[in-house]
Amino acid sequence: MKRILYILPILLIFACNSNSSSKLEVNPTDSTTVEFSSTEFDFGTIDQGEQVTYTFKFKNTGNKPLLISEVHTSCGCTASTYTKEPVAPQSEGFIKVTFNSAGKRGNQYKIVTVMCNTNPEAHELVVKGNVNLPTE
Repeated sequence: MKRILYILPILLIFACNSNSSSKLEVNPTDSTTVEFSSTEFDFGTIDQGEQVTYTFKFKNTGNKPLLISEVHTSCGCTASTYTKEPVAPQSEGFIKVTFNSAGKRGNQYKIVTVMCNTNPEAHELVVKGNVNLPTE
């Protein structure tokens, strides 16, 4: 009985972690190409507690629909929304990134990794700048 009590939580952890990703499975023959209008945004200097939002735009330069499977941010202070539906060839999409400077100070360099059906699959976007401490 004790053995079951020890094994059950471990099994639950593995069950919750396996296949919980919403990553799309992409056939290599369905890959396309993408071009970002910019891959880096410098928000300059802001005061601690401010939020900065920037929208990265991209174009599907290939001949197959572009599918974004995941967008990862390097820090919990950075959030993203993005085009969820397939982007037709020669059409455009977006990745909107918001950086929250609460509790941050000094130089900031945040990476947003975009996974899609291209070769290579991963594309890095950067949001950077400086956060000043609030003046009293």
